[in-house]
Amino acid sequence: VILGTPTALVVFMIVAGTAQLTITNFIAVFIMIGVGADILFVFAHTWSQSARSLPDQPLARRLTWTYKHAGLSTCATTFTTAASFLANLASSLRPLREFGLFMGLCCICTYLVVVVLFPPLLIVVENNTLMVPGWGRVVQLAQAQVAQRGGAEALELLKQATSGPPRALGALAA
Repeated sequence: VILGTPTALVVFMIVAGTAQLTITNFIAVFIMIGVGADILFVFAHTWSQSARSLPDQPLARRLTWTYKHAGLSTCATTFTTAASFLANLASSLRPLREFGLFMGLCCICTYLVVVVLFPPLLIVVENNTLMVPGWGRVVQLAQAQVAQRGGAEALELLKQATSGPPRALGALAA
C-alpha cells in the first residue's frame, strides 16, 4: 500500500516537471493507506470466498476468479476516487491542480501496486512457502495436537507455534 505514494511521486515529478510538493500533498499518505487497505480487504475477502465458491479448483482458477470479482469492483471505486481528485485539474489555482494530479496519481498507483503484488502473496501464503522453514509444519502439528489433546497444553503449543519462529517443534513431536 505504501509503495503507491512514492511511485506516484516519481510520476508526478515527471508529469508536472517540478520537484516541489506543498504541505497538503503529505496527507496523501493517510488517504492512500485508507484506499489501499480497502483494496486489500476486498481482495483478501474475495480470495477466501474463492475457496468456498470453487472448492478443489487449482489456485490459478481461484486467482482468475478473484481478479474478476475483486479487481472489477476495486477498479471502479479506485478510479472513481482518482477521477474526483483529477477533477481539480480544472482549477485555476496551481496548488489545487497539483494536489489533484498528485492525489489522482496516488490512487491509480496504489491500485496498480496492490493488484500486482497482493494476489500473488495470497497464493504464497496459501502454499505456506512464505513461512520460516518448518513453521508451516509446526502450525500443522499444533493444530493436530489441539484436535487430539483438546487441552490447555495443546492450545499453549499452538500459541507458541503461531507467535514466532518454530521453537515448539520438539514439544509437538513428542
